[in-house]
Amino acid sequence: MSIIGEILRDRSKAVMVFPVLLFGFLVPFAAVSFNIAFPVITTQLGLSTVHAAWIPTTYLIAGAVVGLPIGRIARRIGNRNSFVTGVWTYVAGSAAVALSGEFRLLALSFFTMGSGSAMIAVTGRAFLYRACEPKERESIYGILISVISIGTLSGNFLGGVVIHYLSWRWIFAFNAILGAACLLLIFRKVPTGDGDPSQKGFDLTGTLFYSLFIVSFLLGFSHFPSETSYFLIPFAILMLFAFGLYETRIPSPLLRIQLFRSNHEFRFSSLTTAVRQYSTYGIWFLMSFYLQHITELSPAETGLILGCSAVVTAVLSGFSGQISKLIGDQAMIATGLLLNTAGLAVLAFIGADLNLNLILSVLLLLGVSSALAGAPSASLMLDNVSAEHRGMASATLNLAQKMGRSLSMGTVMLLFSLILGSVHLAEVTHTDYLSCMRIILLVFAALSGISFVYAVIHRKHSQMSVSQKT
Repeated sequence: MSIIGEILRDRSKAVMVFPVLLFGFLVPFAAVSFNIAFPVITTQLGLSTVHAAWIPTTYLIAGAVVGLPIGRIARRIGNRNSFVTGVWTYVAGSAAVALSGEFRLLALSFFTMGSGSAMIAVTGRAFLYRACEPKERESIYGILISVISIGTLSGNFLGGVVIHYLSWRWIFAFNAILGAACLLLIFRKVPTGDGDPSQKGFDLTGTLFYSLFIVSFLLGFSHFPSETSYFLIPFAILMLFAFGLYETRIPSPLLRIQLFRSNHEFRFSSLTTAVRQYSTYGIWFLMSFYLQHITELSPAETGLILGCSAVVTAVLSGFSGQISKLIGDQAMIATGLLLNTAGLAVLAFIGADLNLNLILSVLLLLGVSSALAGAPSASLMLDNVSAEHRGMASATLNLAQKMGRSLSMGTVMLLFSLILGSVHLAEVTHTDYLSCMRIILLVFAALSGISFVYAVIHRKHSQMSVSQKT
C-alpha cells in the first residue's frame, strides 16, 4: 500500500499531514503568483519603483526575522500551537493583501504573510515527524517536496491565468479561505500537548540584534545615498557585530558562529547558497515586469514562460543523488554556479524586442543550475556537522537562503532608486528600464562568477587535503 493510502486510512495521521501538505502548496503558489501579478499591482495602486520592490522585500524580511527564533519557541509551546499561530498569521496576511488598496497596508500585509509562512515552514516538518512512523517519514518528506514543486509550478501557470481572467486579489482570497478551513480542521481534530514548558525561553537579545541588523541594513540600502542611509548602514554593521559577539558568549545561541570558523564545508555551503539566492531571486521580479511592460505579454503568457525554469528544476532535482555519486557535491555546486553566471550574463543583454527562444534557453539554463547546486548545498552542510548541530545547520541554511533573497531585492531597490528614481514604475521608459535591468543582472552575474571561482578553489583545497590524509 502507498504511503498516501496508509495515511488516508488513519484519520489521526491524515488530519495532521493534510494541513502541512496544503500549506506546502499554498505558500509557494502565492509567492510565485505575486511575481506574475506585481506589474498589474503597481499599475493599479500607482506604486513607485522603490515601493514596488519593497513589497516582496517585506515578505522576505519577515521570514528571515521570524525563521531563526521560531524553532526555539516551538519546543516550548509545542509544534501544534506554533503551526496554528503560523496559519492564523498567514491567513490574516492573505486576507489583508486581498483587501489592500494602498502601499503601507499592502507592505504590512505581506510582512504578516511572510511571518506566518516562516512559522509554517519551520514547524511543518516537525509536525510531519510527529504524525508519521519512522519508516514513513522519508516518503512523506519526499511528498512534501513534490507538493512544494507543484505549488511553485501552479503559481506560474495557474496563477497567471487567474490574474489575467479574474484579479490578483483572488489569489490571496483563495489562500485565506482554504487556510481558514484548515484551521477549523486542526482545532477540532489535532491534539495539543507536544510542547515542553521546561524549555528555556529563546535568545531575545540575539533576536533583537539580528532583527535590527536586517531591517536597518535593507532600509539603508534602499534609501542610499541619503542622510538616512548614512545612519542606517553603519548602525546595521554595528548590530551585526554585536550579534556575532553576543552569540559567541552564550551557551544556547540562535546561530552557532563557531561553525563558520571551524567547519570549512559548513562555511562553503552557507556562502554559496546565499550567493546563488542573491543572484537569482531578483530575476523573477525583473523579468515579470520586462515581459508584461516591455514586450506587452499577458500575465498568463508571462507565467508560462517563467514557469519553464521551475519545470526543469523539479525534474532534474530527482536525479541529483545519482549525479552527486558520479562527480561529487562540490563539483555539482561549481557547475551550477558556472551555468548560473553564464545565464545571467546572456540575459543582461536582451533588448526591447521579444526573443523568446533566447529567453527560454536562458531560463532553462538557470533551471539546470538550480537543480545542480540546490540539493548538494544542503546535503554538504548537513553531512558535515554532528547530529546535535543538524537543527542549527538546517536553520542556518534557511537563513542563508532568506538573506540572499533579501539582499537580492535590496540591490534591485538600490539601483531602481539610483537610476530610475521614485517615479511610478508604469511610467518608466523602455530604454531606462532595460539599462537598469542590465546593470542589475551584470552585478548578479559578477557575484555569481566570484562564487564560482571560490567553489573551484575550495574543491581543489578539499582534494589536496584528502590526498594528504591518504
